Order: sequence, then C-alpha cells, then structure tokens
Amino acid sequence: MKRAVRTVCAALVCVAAVLFAWEAVSGRITQEIDGKCEFHFIDVGQGDCSMFITDGAAVAVDAGTSESSASLAAYISGYTDTLDYLILTHPHEDHIGGAAAIINTVDVKCVLLTDASTDTYTFTRLLDAIEEKEIAVKQAAAGDVMSAGDMDITVLAPLGEFDNYNNYSMVVRIDYGNVSALVTGDAEKASENLMLEKWGEKELSADVLKLGHHGSSTSTGKRFLDAVSPSWAVISCGEDNSYGHPHRETLALLDDFGIPYVRTDKTGTAVFVTDGKSIALKDSSDPQ
Repeated sequence: MKRAVRTVCAALVCVAAVLFAWEAVSGRITQEIDGKCEFHFIDVGQGDCSMFITDGAAVAVDAGTSESSASLAAYISGYTDTLDYLILTHPHEDHIGGAAAIINTVDVKCVLLTDASTDTYTFTRLLDAIEEKEIAVKQAAAGDVMSAGDMDITVLAPLGEFDNYNNYSMVVRIDYGNVSALVTGDAEKASENLMLEKWGEKELSADVLKLGHHGSSTSTGKRFLDAVSPSWAVISCGEDNSYGHPHRETLALLDDFGIPYVRTDKTGTAVFVTDGKSIALKDSSDPQ
C-alpha cells in the first residue's frame, strides 16, 4: 500500500501539529470506580470498542460500528464526560463507526491515530468532527508511551509495511499498576510476528488480551499467544456474523492454552475490575 494513500490528509496533520500541545485535564467520572480501574469491552456487534476507566481518567480504544454509534456514545457518557484519549487502531468502519458520535457526546481531549487513512464517508465524518471540535490529534508510532491518570499507554504497533489495513492496526498495552490489557485492533499474524521480533515477551505480556480481528484465524498465532500469556481473552464480534467469527481454530487454541475467554456475541459487554495487583471479571457473564 503506497504511503501516499495511507497518509492522513495534510490539513489534519496541520491540526495535529498545532493542537497537540495540550495539558490533560481530567473530566468528571460519573460512576464511582472506587479507586480501582475497570476494563470495559463493549458489545458493539461486529466491531470493536473498549474503555479503560479510573476515578480520574478514561481512555477508549476504537469506536464500534455506525449502527452502534448512538448506544455506544450513551454507554460511554454514562461513565464519564471526558475521554483523555480516543485511540483508533485503523480506519475500518467497524472500528471508527461511532467515533464522531463519541466526539459529539463527550469531551475528547486527544484522538490517537496511525497514518492510515481512507476516503470513506465514515472516515471523512470523523475528520470533520475532529476539526469542528478542535480536538488535539497525535499520530502514534510504535514505542510511544503516554499516560492518563494512573494508566500508562504503550504503543507496540504498527511496524513495517503491509498490503492491508488490518496489519496497520495500532496495538496498545494499557497498564494500571501491575495489571495490563493488550488491545490489538485487527492485527494479523504478520504484525504479531514483527511485534515478537521487536518487543519479545516482556512488552507483550498482558493479563487480558483482546484478540485480533474478532477472533479470526488470521490473528492470534500460537507464538504470539504464548508470549502474551493472558489470564483472560476477549473476543469482540457480532451474533451470527457472516464471517464466522470467532473461528474454531482460534477457540481451539485458547482451549489448548487453558485460557478462559468471553465473547461479546454470547455474553454482551464484559467488564473486568483491577486494583493494580489482581484482576477479575466484574459482570456475571460466564466465561467459556
């Protein structure tokens, strides 16, 4: 894929350069988190959105589908009126469809993007919302580290050159104390292999892994799963989706590793709670 096709429009880059010199000001968390951190993997149908929230900060990764946009914005605004970061892993509609609605509902301090772009209506609507609200934009690169309250955000991908948007997905690790979640967008095995070469087990290890590409067999390779070694896996996919996600090969691999998992198509939104030392599934959803 040519760099010219992937590069975010010059106007947006200019906005980013001017606006990223911002001072993080935490907004009001509208539901009590009790001094802990919650990892929300939100049911958005055949799409992705997760939210990480403490008493003083909130971060969302991806924004579901256009169809889920209203309910997603309502869900997020039920917990916070501010997002320190809205992290968009790549510009596929099922990951950015609700981004404009979120931006128009809560106060987003910064949008984190890669340099991948499209000319779709959904992506154009996102850029328009960013410009209208004069939101800071940061183009993320592997190795970047940011913080939101007591949470640390580390960007681990994209790395290298690929011929599809999935492997250009931003991969982020969210750390709260000694507990972490790895959110992989639609990153496939080619991207996973580069992360293994670049980072190794120390940086990839996480307590919760949001599986790449909705549980597709094109993602979550054996070596990658072994390196992450999660206590829990989360699969975000739509009920009876036409792609057959999650694929049986992926589920068999999780079973082989003895990793319990939750599926948003079966149990709905999954919420984990952590004190920075241990983590537990908060809702009554039954793991597989």
